[in-house]
Amino acid sequence: MATYHSRLGHLITRSLGTGFVATQALDVVSAWLYENLSPEIREEEDRVRNGRQAYEVAVARAADHFGYALNGDEIKYWGWKFHRAFGILGGLQYVLLRKMYPKVGQGMGLAYGLGFFLVVDELVIYLAKLTPGPTKFSWRTHLRGAIAHLAYGVAAELTYRSFDKISAYERGVGAAQWENSGRHKRVDASSAEPQKPDYQMPVYLS
Repeated sequence: MATYHSRLGHLITRSLGTGFVATQALDVVSAWLYENLSPEIREEEDRVRNGRQAYEVAVARAADHFGYALNGDEIKYWGWKFHRAFGILGGLQYVLLRKMYPKVGQGMGLAYGLGFFLVVDELVIYLAKLTPGPTKFSWRTHLRGAIAHLAYGVAAELTYRSFDKISAYERGVGAAQWENSGRHKRVDASSAEPQKPDYQMPVYLS
């Protein structure tokens, strides 16, 4: 039972950590690209979206379904929370896929990031009617989304590998490899030659 709980805790920690770092990377890259667009392009993109992101539409729709009336600021606030939660929980999907299919990690997660973009952003969100169709947006919008999701995939893979290294050291594997690399060798005290001091006191003959 203790082993099961340990594995479960390890899976949760790794998944949340992977999702958090990957979502941070996606948001930073996406925000930077958006801020460097011309005001005209940003206004056109906002007009197509009717001033709301897909996650804001999802939150507003859910609130209406349960009888809650949210104002514009509340929709933006909870929409952003929903976006973050969705991205962080995506780390669980990545970790499980990575464990079942190690090839997912090939290409430093680029294939996963591109697949996530094509399936979720380009298809699922549209089918859920959270955003207008892909043809309504300019190529710059699609390119920004693709690059941001590629960053998500790379960050997820780098974080996954970092957890692997941590686990290896916890099991002693990493320390053993480090010792065998020649950078750290233990010296047997019985076979070690006595070390001469770098400096010897001079002997004065009287």
